Amino acid sequence: MSLVLFWSGFGTVLSFAHDWAPPGAMWRNYEIIALFVMPHFNGSLASIDESAARVSAHKEKLMGAATGAIMKAISSDAKAAEAFAKMTQASPFSVTPAQRAAADSGAEKKAK
Repeated sequence: MSLVLFWSGFGTVLSFAHDWAPPGAMWRNYEIIALFVMPHFNGSLASIDESAARVSAHKEKLMGAATGAIMKAISSDAKAAEAFAKMTQASPFSVTPAQRAAADSGAEKKAK
């Protein structure tokens, strides 16, 4: 990467290969270079990398909103709330205490 920055990019990649590897492995190597290495150097992964960084930086907020929406949908339907309560009773470690409380309160409201 330092050479690319020093020379302000490059136009061609020359690959020197021996046929020591099986053809399938050699083609797989070329495929990996084409799919992952070259897009990095020509900048076509920039928007994907930016998106991944943005999601990583805000994952608590994004996942909190998604979890809240899911729990609201579950608690608004009596059958869904009942199924969720059964599922969480069978595996109490699969949800957080806050999720469990939200589901329980939603089921209680629907039952009344």
